[in-house]
Amino acid sequence: SQSIGVSQEKINENLNILEKAELLNVLYPYGGINSKINKVQKYFFMSPTIRKAILTPLMKPDTKNIYAKMIEDTVVLYLKRIFGDDSFLAFSSAKGQKNPDLIIETLDKPILLEIGINKNTTKQIIKSSIKYKYSIIINSKINEIELHNDIIIIPMKYFLLL
Repeated sequence: SQSIGVSQEKINENLNILEKAELLNVLYPYGGINSKINKVQKYFFMSPTIRKAILTPLMKPDTKNIYAKMIEDTVVLYLKRIFGDDSFLAFSSAKGQKNPDLIIETLDKPILLEIGINKNTTKQIIKSSIKYKYSIIINSKINEIELHNDIIIIPMKYFLLL
């Protein structure tokens, strides 16, 4: 907040307005009720086109970074549509550890999701401290489904068929 000259209170107020206007999806940290109340939330745009329209004039033309975030926005949008809300979706906020991008909470063990432009290694999932049922890596650059033990790597185009 200091780097852009806006108070944290004003930023939180604006984020709250964008959430109420349904321009943002808000995810809470993975864990118990204390994690969800006391830790920061993670914001995703309701549509990747909103991110592109709002942030492109404000940011350097780093299209790879914006594209990666747009893919995450799309995945959250699809999962929220599938589940009917975002209460099943979370993110890991553990500091100093390898964390998956998203976590789908289940009654048993969670499902970890890693999302990216060219993510085809399972390293980040395997190094996660979260005990998981299985994991999904969504990759926008591959064309074939790959299976590595309990981790499946799927092309983004197949994910979009959900």
